[in-house]
Amino acid sequence: MTRSTNRRGAALLAGAALTASLLVSGCSAGQIAETAKKRPSVAGVNASASLPDGGVVSVRDAVIVFDSHGYPKGGTAPLSLSLFNDTTAPVTVRASVRPDTGLAHLVGAESVTLVQGRDAAAAAARHSAGKTGDAAASASPIATPSAARPSASPAGGTAKPAGDEAQLSVPVAGTLALRPGQESFLQVVGLSAALKGGMGVPLRFDFSNGLVIDVDATVSTPLTPLPRQTGGPDEGGH
Repeated sequence: MTRSTNRRGAALLAGAALTASLLVSGCSAGQIAETAKKRPSVAGVNASASLPDGGVVSVRDAVIVFDSHGYPKGGTAPLSLSLFNDTTAPVTVRASVRPDTGLAHLVGAESVTLVQGRDAAAAAARHSAGKTGDAAASASPIATPSAARPSASPAGGTAKPAGDEAQLSVPVAGTLALRPGQESFLQVVGLSAALKGGMGVPLRFDFSNGLVIDVDATVSTPLTPLPRQTGGPDEGGH
């Protein structure tokens, strides 16, 4: 009797252990599957430069915002990027367009300017509506100080207009996000040729500590498939 009871108890314990094991593995499999579905919201160019003491400044996720119509010659294209300062002193940054690189997929431009405050909201609305070209290029690239507030990231970076070019400030161990839809972002003005998917603009970021970062910001890829064109010559009439 005792021997039979022990066997039944051992069998019950083994079954409980197997059930618990299956439940844990099932939860883990679900978590891995959910993680695998996640995609980064921004995918762009990353570049860094280092000081002799090991301090680093970085440009991350630098892209030209996708537009299904592209950007015409002489037009304006909005940029999306972040600046990071992992050094022991605050830095200011000046963004510009590098001279002609001779590469067919890179398009030159006149300058990089800052859009801020109410101008930033208006520019974002124009872009969302798909209105590019001369109308976007003719808009004022920099808001007046009375119409704009400095844009601050959680780490305290700021962007403020100064004459015809942007003065970007990033504090120690700080970051500055510049993206359309936020209070401040950068744009490339006066494209030397039409800018389409797969093409880019050569940019340069000069830091006040003497470091320089060059990146080729290309037109970003849409996160969702473009709508299928209908009504073409091959459709209908079957």
